[in-house]
Amino acid sequence: MSDPKQRIISHMNKDHQLALVDYVVIYGNVPLASFVPSSVQISDVNESQLDILYQKIDGEKKTLSIVWNHAVEREGVAVHSLSDVKGKLVAMAKYAADKQGYSHVQIKTVAYPRKPLEIGLYVFGAAILTTLYDKHLLRRLAANDRLFSAVASYLPFLGKVHTVFENHVKTIAIAMYGIHIVEIFTWTLPLARKYRIPFPQRLGWAAMNFVEGFMVPRRLKSLVA
Repeated sequence: MSDPKQRIISHMNKDHQLALVDYVVIYGNVPLASFVPSSVQISDVNESQLDILYQKIDGEKKTLSIVWNHAVEREGVAVHSLSDVKGKLVAMAKYAADKQGYSHVQIKTVAYPRKPLEIGLYVFGAAILTTLYDKHLLRRLAANDRLFSAVASYLPFLGKVHTVFENHVKTIAIAMYGIHIVEIFTWTLPLARKYRIPFPQRLGWAAMNFVEGFMVPRRLKSLVA
């Protein structure tokens, strides 16, 4: 596709419909609840303006024309030719998303734990559940494991640490997972809203945060770093 106009239209309609929706909301001053987001698409673009088609909830089809010179954004991009349109659209996307309290970047995936410490927290969580179920089960399993018994003979402090763990497992669980719940509502879910993560993936991020704690919002932010 050699026509720059058609390249812009095809690319935006296929890969950046969320930005087009934001344009309608902010530059068209149209409430999101009043139109069908999936209906939004560019119908025309030139050196003067951008034309966007969308369908209202009642079925009426509308056209929003955005004149480049009237399109406010923070970078002050001027459009003199079609080669300037990409920069203008990006600047407008950032502005329109920010005006709604969002990022112009959307996260649609879940990044699962890969680092040893991240995975280790799931093992630790399993140890907590096991000990809550049977206080001495892990101790019995360890006693029957030759390798662990051999290691423990050289590291006697492990037994003392485990005794503390057994005696205070409820307190440890309540404190740790209580903090994680606070993190979910004050850190991870606000980030999920900012990056407009779909609901199923949002649940996945929250569930991982419950187990891993602060590592999850840090991993989430790394996706857009």
